[in-house]
Amino acid sequence: METKNSRWNRYHKGEPVPFCIDLEYFKAYGPGIYLFFYYLKLVTIVFFIMSLISLIPIIYNAVAGTNLSDVGTGIQYYVAWTTVGNHQGATIGTADQAQIAESLKHKMLNAIPAIVYSLVFVIFYFYWSWKSNRIT
Repeated sequence: METKNSRWNRYHKGEPVPFCIDLEYFKAYGPGIYLFFYYLKLVTIVFFIMSLISLIPIIYNAVAGTNLSDVGTGIQYYVAWTTVGNHQGATIGTADQAQIAESLKHKMLNAIPAIVYSLVFVIFYFYWSWKSNRIT
């Protein structure tokens, strides 16, 4: 493994420093620098996974919703098509059981992914707390 001084000397001799390096490289500078870059790597992965999970209700609302399909063509209408407001809601006093069940299905298909990506973040938080305490 290359030491801190040999990397510094290589840099000042004009030799190219690699663009992509392993995280182990930063351990030579102490646990704080290593943990920072390790955290950046993990947060990038976690937020990418969370954004993929959040696409499920957006796509579902845009494809299955029909409530706002003929309202307009501005950007605000395109954004509204991706929300739960694009589904016909059921009024409890005037709706039958099928309408209430359909309305509940739309709400659950929007709530469940939010619960899942919240759990992903909580799991990441506890993993990070455990991992960072093991290293320092």
